[in-house]
Amino acid sequence: VDSLDDLELLREELALLRKGNVAQPTYAELAFGEEMDERGPRDAASKLEPFKLIVPTSRGDTTVKFRGSMDRVDVVTIRGKRYGVIIDYKTGRTSKRYADAMQDGTDLQLRLYLRVLEQFWRITPIGALYLGFGDGVRRGIVREEFAGRISGLQEKAVEPLGTDEWNGMLADTTKRIGELADRLVR
Repeated sequence: VDSLDDLELLREELALLRKGNVAQPTYAELAFGEEMDERGPRDAASKLEPFKLIVPTSRGDTTVKFRGSMDRVDVVTIRGKRYGVIIDYKTGRTSKRYADAMQDGTDLQLRLYLRVLEQFWRITPIGALYLGFGDGVRRGIVREEFAGRISGLQEKAVEPLGTDEWNGMLADTTKRIGELADRLVR
């Protein structure tokens, strides 16, 4: 904790998590495609192999390999199934710009991490949130039916998506990655 503001944010986080029956912090710096200490300490559950995604391009299907690290993954178990929320910390005054870019599809990082979480760790994703240290507000997207299992959500800061919208967002993410890959292979 570097400042009194950070300490206050930590206290607020702990208070939110005491509610019980909500997703709890389970992984920190959960990485894939990186050596364990290459970019600092990583969660013991991290994977060395990169995430591979096959996308269509004008030159045929192309395999794109990704590597990265999720700042935090909160997990809740419901009827024996694990569900996860990816939380990305932002040190600026607010995380609004990042959440807006994710929602409109111009920033694909957390959207891609949703796919990674499910494929590598068999955790069904239910949210992708940015948590701004400056204002302590979570912003992003959540699966509507699980919103009550995620602590600290503020109505105007988070977009709840129904099942069809959620699945459409995931499909759109793959499409957008394919478009980027297509530009690179051309």
